[in-house]
Amino acid sequence: MKDEFAYETAQRHLGQRNRFAALSAVLGLTSLLAIGAAATRDEAVVLVPITSETLVLSSGGVEAHYLELVTRDTALIRSLKRSGTEYSEIYLKGPETEAVGRLVLDPLSATIFSSDPDTYAAIHAHVENGMPLERAVALVAGLEGGA
Repeated sequence: MKDEFAYETAQRHLGQRNRFAALSAVLGLTSLLAIGAAATRDEAVVLVPITSETLVLSSGGVEAHYLELVTRDTALIRSLKRSGTEYSEIYLKGPETEAVGRLVLDPLSATIFSSDPDTYAAIHAHVENGMPLERAVALVAGLEGGA
């Protein structure tokens, strides 16, 4: 009786092992195919300028006018400046208008909306030491007396 039970248990374990091996082989093959497809895939970034003109893009080549628009927009975006917390230049473009301007914030707003990790760390350190969030933000912003 024990021999029959041991034999059935062994057969069940072998079946589970074989199913696991087959599943592992399928997953491994799928992974290799996915890695191969990702490695050989061509990627392209298409910059589409906002313009009131009709532009036609084709696989035959790129029009010089399109390249001029994209190059000009890219150069303009790259030329935008940022001066710490004093200001950031912004570029707005729509079908009928485009403008470059400066976004100037007061110290409190600049601190609240900052993405600077040092600013965040300073606020977080004050809060960890038991300071209320409003006072910590005001202190980091350089305002006297907190909020």
